[in-house]
Amino acid sequence: MWFSWNDFDRRMMGFNQLFRQLERAARLPLEGNLVTEDDPDRFSLVETPEHYSFAVDLPGVKAKDVQLDLHDQTLTLTVKREVKAPEAYAVHRAERNSTSWKRSVTLPTQVDSDRTEARFDNGVLTVRIARTAEVQPRRIAVKAT
Repeated sequence: MWFSWNDFDRRMMGFNQLFRQLERAARLPLEGNLVTEDDPDRFSLVETPEHYSFAVDLPGVKAKDVQLDLHDQTLTLTVKREVKAPEAYAVHRAERNSTSWKRSVTLPTQVDSDRTEARFDNGVLTVRIARTAEVQPRRIAVKAT
């Protein structure tokens, strides 16, 4: 019985997914973190004196499928990616899946939602979240008497 390597790869794909899920479950109590390297929604949040900068890589996602909500100090990102084969085409291997997910981040201070801007460029979403004037650091001049 001869078989091609493609058949073998297809059969082993389920085991790969199972092992990744088991490995993630085993690391979870040790790390105390729900985000791992395999998660698609890894982000960075950087603070400057005037604003917060939130960035996340969203490969294969269109700008119309990204929704951002800012309520009080919580930024919520909702993403939907749909992968479909063109009609009348046969799919021989599909490792890219349609997916949707939601992620919320609580910011450390109050923010100004009116001055918040978002850009989506080359698969990277960058959100510039302005801090309110009362929480921005300010320098106080010391006068000598």
